[in-house]
Amino acid sequence: MSTDAREVSVELLRSLTPLEGMKRENLHALAKKVTVKQLTAGRTLFKEGDSDKRTIWIIKGLVELSERGRTIGMLEGGSADYAGFLETNPQIDVGVVPFPAVEGGKPSTVTGMEAPYNINAKSQHIPEAVTFLQWMMSKEAAQMVVDKITLTTTEGVVPSDNRVMKEMIEASRSRDVRVFYELPETGGVFAAIQQNAAALFLKEMSPEDFAAKLQEAVKPSGG
Repeated sequence: MSTDAREVSVELLRSLTPLEGMKRENLHALAKKVTVKQLTAGRTLFKEGDSDKRTIWIIKGLVELSERGRTIGMLEGGSADYAGFLETNPQIDVGVVPFPAVEGGKPSTVTGMEAPYNINAKSQHIPEAVTFLQWMMSKEAAQMVVDKITLTTTEGVVPSDNRVMKEMIEASRSRDVRVFYELPETGGVFAAIQQNAAALFLKEMSPEDFAAKLQEAVKPSGG
């Protein structure tokens, strides 16, 4: 069962991929057709083979993917970066240093947190943290991730017995979804970040000037 549906805001739609690039008037029109529903735990959203014209976004919470009663993946609602972790656990403290925000704004990370590992220098359990991170970087941990949660970035680790994950790995080899730094139009943005990030964190450059530098690095097609 679900609670009563409520209308969605333009701001919420703008936070969803790939809607963030839509014009505001189009988002307003779409908002009239989209609703937000809160579902009870354990409800089935879809089954393999279902045909549905609707698009479902996970705003908050976890969706479990299962096959023959066995968990084969987990989808987390919200952003994949630090903001998503804060939404899941407001008390989280993993020592993340976000990019400085415009005055009055909220700092945020601009990349995912699936690869970097750091230890807070002020931690009272540094030896334990080192031991844990050594395990996190092991193939044993990577095997657990690819068998139970999502794809792993560890070379040579493949799903033990997970048909869905194996199909995802095979599909990813086509490289049909390219990241921004692989594209000629935005390939220079990554270098611009590297060249100017230090000045931003040292307050030698304002967030507005930093954003302008990144924008300058974008080369529109045909221009």
